[in-house]
Amino acid sequence: MRDITTFRLYPVEGCTLYVRVHIHRTIKLMRAHSAALHVRGISSDKVGRGCGGFCANWQLWYKIGARWQRDPCVAEVNMCLYYKGTNVAMHELFHATAAWGRRVGLKWRRLDDDDAVNSSEEDLAYIHGELCRQFVNRAYKAGIYT
Repeated sequence: MRDITTFRLYPVEGCTLYVRVHIHRTIKLMRAHSAALHVRGISSDKVGRGCGGFCANWQLWYKIGARWQRDPCVAEVNMCLYYKGTNVAMHELFHATAAWGRRVGLKWRRLDDDDAVNSSEEDLAYIHGELCRQFVNRAYKAGIYT
């Protein structure tokens, strides 16, 4: 395997918003990537001992001509090949799902409503399921899973 395998996951078909996934060959490489993100001012949790992955919220803006545009990447999920299990993957993808919800203005207070299942909860569940499905498919194609 290369030092890093990268692919994109799209929460909604036909949408320009996406989640970037990096699977690093070693924890050392993942920590170096995390440090580089901090230098660039990207918000990510500090990668500690035994950490199998992390998710960085992606809130970058760039200028095209006279106009500012927001980066369509909503989050960057980073994992170490050694911790490629579904527990770490689904955990980090949930952080990416939450980042998508914040970007599109999901009504988070609706999750506290007393009704059993509401549209905000359904939206989150659908997006999380779609990210997980795409992740597993891409991981198999990349040889991460056999």
